[in-house]
Amino acid sequence: MTGDARWRRTDDSVWLASCPEHKDLNLIYGRIYTVGQGYQFSDTNQQISNLKIKPSETQRLHWKRVAIQKFADELTALLKANIPKDRSIALIPMPPSKTSSHPDYDDRVLQVAMAVATNLSTVRCWPVLECVVNRESLHSGSAPRTVREVYSSIGINKAIFSSCNEDEIFCLLDDVLTSGATFSAARNKLLEQFPGKKVSGIFWAKAEQTETDDW
Repeated sequence: MTGDARWRRTDDSVWLASCPEHKDLNLIYGRIYTVGQGYQFSDTNQQISNLKIKPSETQRLHWKRVAIQKFADELTALLKANIPKDRSIALIPMPPSKTSSHPDYDDRVLQVAMAVATNLSTVRCWPVLECVVNRESLHSGSAPRTVREVYSSIGINKAIFSSCNEDEIFCLLDDVLTSGATFSAARNKLLEQFPGKKVSGIFWAKAEQTETDDW
């Protein structure tokens, strides 16, 4: 079964352990990713599984590219319908868990942001955040990340920072919203440079447990 994103904001029904103030921060997600279930469980699980295919898995990269394009198309439709024509948005891709020199470096979210910026003149891809310390990816089965751990692994790309435009809407982009730790860490890093700036977040999917999963 296939489907398209149904975009919505986080509300009282959503609990994010590392971002309890999320209702005040304009976090938007389009799909539900069911934790603990395989790619066959739902179209979203299939899309996220494909999106996270490692760059080294060359025989499967076609499906990764398809997922990147679908994410970009759905996000383009959302932003085209909602960004006022007199405003512009700085779409800030969440940095991956590996540095650019690591063999498993994966710039999938950057690719999505670049595609959307190509589609819409009101959107600028601004990859101002970068991974400076390698960490285990959450989907690799490692323990949940803390805001402090993620914050310590993120740096500001000073060369790209020089192109900042504080009049733009700042929006962090990521594939899956889980505990909110990565968003909170990245937002904190940006607020150090832009105190008081509103930073929103857009996620292709929000992770949810099934009723039979242990919390």
